[in-house]
Amino acid sequence: MRQNSTDANADAALARMGYKSELPRNLSMLSILGLSFAIMAAPFGLSTTLYITLTDGQCVSIIWGWVLVTLISIGIAASLAEICAVYPTAGGVYYWSAMLSTKEWAPMMSFVDGWLTLVGNWTVTLSITFSGGQLILSAISLWNEDFVANAWQTILMFWAVIWFCAMVNIFFSRWLDIINKVCIFWTAASVVIILITLLTMADHRNDGAYVFGHYDASQSGWPSGWAFFVGLLQAAYTLTGYGMVAAMCEEVQNPHREVPKAIVLSVVAAGITGVVYLVPILFVLPDVKTLLNVASGQPIGLVFKTVTGSAGGGFGLLFLILGILMFAGIGALTAASRCTYAFARDGAIPGFRMWRKVNDRLDVPVYAILLSTVVDCLLGLIYFGSTAAFNSFTGVATICLSTSYGVPILISVIRGRQAVKESTFSLGRFGYAINIVTICWIVLSVVLFCMPVSLPVDASSMNYASVVFAGFAAISITWYVGYARKHFTDRVFVHALNTVKRIPRTGTARPPASERLKLYGLYKQSMEGDVEGVMDRPVGNTADVYAECEKWDAWFAQRGLSRTEAKRRYISTLIETMHRYASQTPEARELVSELEFVWDQVKMNTSVSSASSGSPVQAVAPPLSHSQPSYASIGDRLARSDYEHLVATARGNSRLRVLSPVSQPEEVFQRRRGSLGDRGQDEDEEEEEEYAEAQDTLDEDDDDHDNDDGSYNHAATEDGSQHDADEAVLRGRGKKPPDVDSRRWRRRVEQALTKMTAEIAAVREQMEARAVAHRRRNSVWAWLKWLVWVTLRQVIFDLAILGMLLIWMRIRGDRRLEGKLKVGWAEVKTRLSKLKGLRRVSKVHKSP
Repeated sequence: MRQNSTDANADAALARMGYKSELPRNLSMLSILGLSFAIMAAPFGLSTTLYITLTDGQCVSIIWGWVLVTLISIGIAASLAEICAVYPTAGGVYYWSAMLSTKEWAPMMSFVDGWLTLVGNWTVTLSITFSGGQLILSAISLWNEDFVANAWQTILMFWAVIWFCAMVNIFFSRWLDIINKVCIFWTAASVVIILITLLTMADHRNDGAYVFGHYDASQSGWPSGWAFFVGLLQAAYTLTGYGMVAAMCEEVQNPHREVPKAIVLSVVAAGITGVVYLVPILFVLPDVKTLLNVASGQPIGLVFKTVTGSAGGGFGLLFLILGILMFAGIGALTAASRCTYAFARDGAIPGFRMWRKVNDRLDVPVYAILLSTVVDCLLGLIYFGSTAAFNSFTGVATICLSTSYGVPILISVIRGRQAVKESTFSLGRFGYAINIVTICWIVLSVVLFCMPVSLPVDASSMNYASVVFAGFAAISITWYVGYARKHFTDRVFVHALNTVKRIPRTGTARPPASERLKLYGLYKQSMEGDVEGVMDRPVGNTADVYAECEKWDAWFAQRGLSRTEAKRRYISTLIETMHRYASQTPEARELVSELEFVWDQVKMNTSVSSASSGSPVQAVAPPLSHSQPSYASIGDRLARSDYEHLVATARGNSRLRVLSPVSQPEEVFQRRRGSLGDRGQDEDEEEEEEYAEAQDTLDEDDDDHDNDDGSYNHAATEDGSQHDADEAVLRGRGKKPPDVDSRRWRRRVEQALTKMTAEIAAVREQMEARAVAHRRRNSVWAWLKWLVWVTLRQVIFDLAILGMLLIWMRIRGDRRLEGKLKVGWAEVKTRLSKLKGLRRVSKVHKSP
């Protein structure tokens, strides 16, 4: 069930960009921050890629490479956040690329960048779950050092992990908000516990000079300086997930403010977490050659075992990392599935009609989740041909996501950053410098992360990231040139159609019925195809049936046209109609020019069929949802309803509404007004709200097109027409409605009022609850109390996890950590007692 109180503005903003909001907005900024934090999963990502930096530079590459990439990633995240504040949609970077580009380049840039984003999301999920499967199997070697998992065991464990994440995303989606928040506390607690355990139980500690200054790239085979840059893959891979949260924009309240903050804060939080996690590991780091000889390729378990001195202790710490793995896998698959859903919604994936569906009962795009899971399962089979497949997965994920992030930033810089000048997350005068630095880094990273970790290489140890990256890029470009450029309808097209409805009322005329019916027929043909396969011609002699027959005939007149051709004719006819009847004010001319801009863009990339074309090829239609608008969403209703617009319609001075193909003829409008009889003005207004809701997007139910009275009711241009319209309305009001119609009307109005009353009560309750849950802290004292509470909550969580770890180690018969903690606590008490003694002595000296 969608929330009603806080979604209206976000849904309306999404509608202006051309889409109906179908996903529940039940995620908070903290939840999105947790999701991004989970996707990056600093402790997990650094643990599974530790062998890279141990090979390419060791301590210097680990700690300083992390700091360097964190600073660069903050710049990239800030650049993306600036754009996200302007275009908060689930499409993310590929939609931004289209909106920021020129009309010549927008379709191709959007399409290619979309595929880079999609492949990046898929391969990030793949690399997380695949390395998670390897890490789980490496736990066995803590007790059996001779155990080496074969390819089938690794693949099966990988499949188990990713399908577990898929089941959570499908059947427990309503708990994703809680899962994301728990991830923050679990990760923080894990880092603290690992830090305490390693530093208290280690028998050997390295000095500061080793931790912050030791550099050895002899194991890599690369030149000493170049090895440092190759080793940056560890940090770059771990910090690639921040842009993926843009795919969750349509499930967040106030996304233009909350998501940009979450993108930047997640990188900052991950950077700090990584430093806190890496420093203690480097202080207790065992012999590097021993770690690099681990058969599983995952040395972190051996680090924990060596430091704690037991397999049980090592597994206890490894279990914390495995918990982070599950959060990361769930979060990455969530973002990947939303990206798949958004791209399919634009018809850019084969079989898009299935992948874009949202399950009404579960409120999630189930098919998009399944597609992402199956694709990753198939890509994992590369492991049978290359033991270094994980290197390829991490490299492809990093390259694809980095490149997809860089495209909109580059376009924004080339076009003078005009689109982001009014962003609510503006970088100000530092914008150019930050953007240029991030672009340079992305170009360098594409080269770096195609390199193998070490030399020499053979067919089984080669880094195939470049091959996979080039392969996906070639597929996307080939598909675009051969198919998608003729059929791919990007978001700019739908966005333009939605903005044209803002044509000013002043000076706008009403098109004749013939032109309105022609637009209606073209629209229905483009959306549903030939009318014979949808409905029969109405039969009857009443005026209502006659009006429906006119619509049916208008639709039937377009039979045989492909949906592509019908859409093209609809746009051309619409532009001609607007030029002749729309207002000539600057605002109206700008809106008409915007539609022509998009139409020129489409014509430039498609070959227009002849007027008699009967091609069976059907283009990708704009994303539609044929579900009836629900009364459960008062936000949608408030966004669509416009009583003032309907009143203006009755007076004949309404504006041109381009998104509704046709309004009912004047006679139907008059009968509907007249059916109210002598009822009061209040009931009149209720009837108008019940039966005449304005359409905001192309995603409305087709009934809205059939019953949109106010779509083309415009100011009269001839003398006396206004008087005739008013007189017709007055004549209609003098008629008494039939008993059947009166009862039907009264029953529907009562039902609507009952539903709206319940909605208003629910809205009030939610607003009051949200005001309590999200009240602002305006004083220093309030902020201090909040900080104390958060700290206390984190300490309690840490103590609980530490207690479970101690119980686990006691069961294993290992009490060394418990003993060292007792010794440490005794030292703390001794020092406290000394402080008390010093205070007593000072008091004695002060006393006369």
